[in-house]
Amino acid sequence: MYCGHEYTVKNLKFAATVEPNSAAVADKLAWAKAQVGKGLPTVPSTIAEEFTFNPFMRVREASVQTHAGRVGDAIGTMSAIRAQKDMF
Repeated sequence: MYCGHEYTVKNLKFAATVEPNSAAVADKLAWAKAQVGKGLPTVPSTIAEEFTFNPFMRVREASVQTHAGRVGDAIGTMSAIRAQKDMF
């Protein structure tokens, strides 16, 4: 998956605020910082990989719903975290 932008580190920093205890987010953030530090891209990715750390692809997960205050509501979770990301 090619996203057409290169702000993976910023997106992962946001993901870490949504799921601060996620090893997948922490690992991907460390990797992305290392890539950027070497002048290398952080894309492409895969859909399967995105499901492990991207909060917008994890709106059905209890940890993301709890963060958003919208347990049991994937659509409301998406809306809530999108608003948070807009202000991030």
